[in-house]
Amino acid sequence: MTILNDATQTPESERGRSLTPAELGAFLGRGLTACLACLDANGWPYSVPVWFQWDGTRFWILGSEGSAWTRHLVADPRVALCIDNPASRHRVMCQGTGQLREGASDDSGWLAIGRQMSARYLGERAAAYDWELANSRMLLFAITPVQLLTWQGPSRRRRR
Repeated sequence: MTILNDATQTPESERGRSLTPAELGAFLGRGLTACLACLDANGWPYSVPVWFQWDGTRFWILGSEGSAWTRHLVADPRVALCIDNPASRHRVMCQGTGQLREGASDDSGWLAIGRQMSARYLGERAAAYDWELANSRMLLFAITPVQLLTWQGPSRRRRR
């Protein structure tokens, strides 16, 4: 995996910086939604908001068995993720490969990850969602970054 710093040749006072590993883990541990982009059957970009779990090496994503993006990702594993927070000006962009790790008929590996996500995203309301999740047919994907770009701070380019 290549981790890139998106710094430019601007003065330091106007320049952002890449996230440290600790900052990256803390940022990705928040309840932010990622935008997942994949390619549809005709080669067109297809994007969808998703919850994710970051384990320090890869992203874990659950999708409904019948959703369009899960079919697209099984057919073509190239994927991009974008997670950003305009308030803190933190951004993470990932290009990687997606791999189906567990199907809807598999036991409960995906359910443990789903419960971790629901706790992070829903807080106290997670218990009600966990029941619904346990009775769903979900697919678990591992997204392994090939390139991970992190950024914190002002825009790369000066605004005129």
